[in-house]
Amino acid sequence: HTRTSHTRASTTFTRRHVICASSFERPSLEGSPSSSKMSEARCDAHALNHQAGRRVVLGFLAAMGGGAAVGSVPHTGSAQAGELATATFASGKFAFLEFEFLQLKYAGVVDVVPGYLGPARFEAVQVTYDTSRISFETLMRTYWKHCNPTQSGGQFKEMGPSFISAVQVSSSAEKQLVDTQKGKLERSGIFGKGPIVTQILDGPRLDFDPIPVDQRETLKALKLSDPKKFNKAQAESGRLKYFNQHFGFVQFCKDKVCGYVRFAPLCTGECEDVFPEYRVSNFGQPLLEGDIKLTGGTFV
Repeated sequence: HTRTSHTRASTTFTRRHVICASSFERPSLEGSPSSSKMSEARCDAHALNHQAGRRVVLGFLAAMGGGAAVGSVPHTGSAQAGELATATFASGKFAFLEFEFLQLKYAGVVDVVPGYLGPARFEAVQVTYDTSRISFETLMRTYWKHCNPTQSGGQFKEMGPSFISAVQVSSSAEKQLVDTQKGKLERSGIFGKGPIVTQILDGPRLDFDPIPVDQRETLKALKLSDPKKFNKAQAESGRLKYFNQHFGFVQFCKDKVCGYVRFAPLCTGECEDVFPEYRVSNFGQPLLEGDIKLTGGTFV
């Protein structure tokens, strides 16, 4: 019995990563940017479905005929890796942001280095990624989910000039993308009525000073040896509550019909342009309007 349970759990973990990895690695049939975005959206939607323990998204993807077949084996050919690029993000204590971007190693992130950015010594992380597998746009989606872009003077419970929210862009195309996302998120109201104050650093590239290797190892050791302590620190910082309120899920009844589920229920309209995975995962689910009764989820 024990062996069977272990096998099932291992299969579930493998399926999630096979589907996501193949979505990023496999080129679209048309080779168009929109097809690539949909592949990433399908991958993100599947991850949401997996975390919530529901089959809503998987059934929808199967109906669309998209994504890799469940249980399929990812391509292991000798194709060369794409060009490596770096992106730098700041959002409070770097240990928390480092943790989030490390979750994307299966999708094309090569390394995440914590350190200090510029003469003001912002705590930040520098992300090295394979551009053939994951895009800067996808990295920005992760960033928006794990910062408080309307908070000035710090991030969450970490206050002071070294804990600001900032993104360093490397080109006019990256700046345009971030500006576009910022505008859509502001107009959608997902983060409230206040303006987004995240700094977009588009001037001369600021120096990035990595923390010493022994300190990096200490952070990694904490996450590996005592994940409960690390998770407690995340919760005490206010990050988990904030994430659940904005990007969690809610179960509800509408017009006396129960069983509906929406992910990131505040993400509607232009917000779904930034996070297309929620447009996919919420397909067929009504909005939280009218005769609504919340029955569960992380949002309530």
